[in-house]
Amino acid sequence: MAKQPRHVEPDYLPWSKYKDQAWKLLVGESKEIPQAPSIDDFDEMIAYFAPLLEILIFGMQKDPLEAIEELLIEYKSGVTNSWQVKWWGPALEDIHAWLVRESNFLRGFYEIHSDYKPKLAIGRGMYAETFKGGSDPFHLKDHSLDRRKLYSSKKIVKKVKQRNMNSNAVDADVVFTKYLKSNFDKALKSLKDDDIANLILKFGIWMSTDSYKNAPWIARYALRTVRPRIDNRFPGEKRDLWGTPSMEGYFTDDNSLIKSCYKNMRVIGKHNPYGESIITSGLVCCHVWPGTTKDPQLFSFIPNLIWVPKSLSRYTDVLGNKPIHKIHYILQNCSISRFKSVSVRTGSDDVNVAWSKLKPNNITMPSEIDFAEFVSEPKLAALVQKRHNKLIDFLKASLSNPPYKQVRFSARYHLGFGPGIDKSVPKIVDLVDSQKIIELLELIQKTTPNIEPEI
Repeated sequence: MAKQPRHVEPDYLPWSKYKDQAWKLLVGESKEIPQAPSIDDFDEMIAYFAPLLEILIFGMQKDPLEAIEELLIEYKSGVTNSWQVKWWGPALEDIHAWLVRESNFLRGFYEIHSDYKPKLAIGRGMYAETFKGGSDPFHLKDHSLDRRKLYSSKKIVKKVKQRNMNSNAVDADVVFTKYLKSNFDKALKSLKDDDIANLILKFGIWMSTDSYKNAPWIARYALRTVRPRIDNRFPGEKRDLWGTPSMEGYFTDDNSLIKSCYKNMRVIGKHNPYGESIITSGLVCCHVWPGTTKDPQLFSFIPNLIWVPKSLSRYTDVLGNKPIHKIHYILQNCSISRFKSVSVRTGSDDVNVAWSKLKPNNITMPSEIDFAEFVSEPKLAALVQKRHNKLIDFLKASLSNPPYKQVRFSARYHLGFGPGIDKSVPKIVDLVDSQKIIELLELIQKTTPNIEPEI
């Protein structure tokens, strides 16, 4: 059992030893990342993780759970740009679990409010022992406010507040629920199927046809599987095994690669209910054709994806024996009319095969539909290109002899060594036949966006 943190002064060491370094990284005054400590070194573990929530809450002024999810998506994608992922990447899954998944370790952290009242968070995992004890285990109460005055008040908070005031950022689900209360006198679950369908058509958002032209798939190398907890290829106790290679070499995803692509994008459309706002949260990515997520040709295929407010996702998610809602058939025909006649700039043969798997139906579409769409270019195609190029380099390395030019694509998709890998998962060449790797490499090369990278 870890010791209960005692009250300390702002300059107390060792628990606060890395906090100034984190703030310097945040404001661009340093590029140095501390080395991860041994899990047995209690004081070093506290010091190593103490700056995380402080930076997210007081420095970046973000909801910590949403911020951790964004960092986790980046870490799982294998494209590591932010210094936060370079610092805490291998522990993000455990920290995320600590925040939301279990109730063993109720702990305090501070939201951004004028009075900085504590809010309880929860967790578990290999780092959980470090977080035990006290109401403020990350030591935010004293140190955060001191460093906030020193760094963020001058260089960050003012800019962030001003940007937020001018950005018109919105939560899409909040926009939807306000509309629902203003226009219906019934709860959502009491509405008729036709009303639900009309709401989804109104509030659902598609990626732009330009994104489809440039990058027909968001992650052609990935597929969705039932939550993997045990796999004979990866001996050990039950744990999440997202991001491991399938038998054919595909990246097994939990929707992380696609669900948050919309963030900070504007929405356009003649009667788009979001106006000129930039959507930062509140949407769920749904598959237009149910039962297609296990097929890598369809999992991230843009015509198969639509983003809807969270409150409406119960009608677009098809789990188990749940019947398919009428809206799916309407959306399928909408997708066909919207995308199928568009000529793509990459992977055209593969696109044709994908469309051959997506069948039309006899449901009548509304006579007029004003599609709401994200202003997703060139951002989305650049992201896809970057991910694909990194995977291409990795797959080429896996087919060569050591020393490898690139040793990992992600924590569980690697060549046996490299920073932050899950060593309980064998290297890809021990899991996937070399011929399968060659086939996947050729496929990704054929479907990578052909665009000039942004300067």
